[in-house]
Amino acid sequence: MRPKLAAIGINVAAEVHSVELDYSSGSLVKFDGMIDGLASEGSDTESVQNTLFIFGCYLGEVLVRNADGEWLATAGTPMEGNTPYPLVVRIKATGAVCNPVGKVFKQFENGPEDRLPEFYAAVEGWRP
Repeated sequence: MRPKLAAIGINVAAEVHSVELDYSSGSLVKFDGMIDGLASEGSDTESVQNTLFIFGCYLGEVLVRNADGEWLATAGTPMEGNTPYPLVVRIKATGAVCNPVGKVFKQFENGPEDRLPEFYAAVEGWRP
C-alpha cells in the first residue's frame, strides 16, 4: 500500500505541481519546494492532510529504496504513542526508526527548520 501511495504522490507532483520525482534522495530538494508551495498558498494542515500523508509515503519510499529501510506499522515500535501516523520506516542495518509522514507534516508547518534533504541525510547516516 505505501508504494502505491508514494506513486500517487509522484503523479500529484507531476500533474499539479509540474515536478518530476524519481525516488532519489536528490528529488527531495524539489519535494521540499512543493511542500513550501502548499504552505505559501495559505493552505492549512487540515485542508492538505491527505496530500501530506501521501507525500510522507513518498519520503518513506525514498528511505526504503535508498537507505535500506523497511515499512512497519507504528504499533510495537519506539514511535508508538509518539505519533498519530500508522506507518514508520526502520533502517534495517541499525534498527533505528523514523517517521517520514510526521516529518512531511512538520516541514509543512515549520518550513526551513525541517528540510527533508537534511532529514534524509541524517537518517542515511544511521547506517553503519
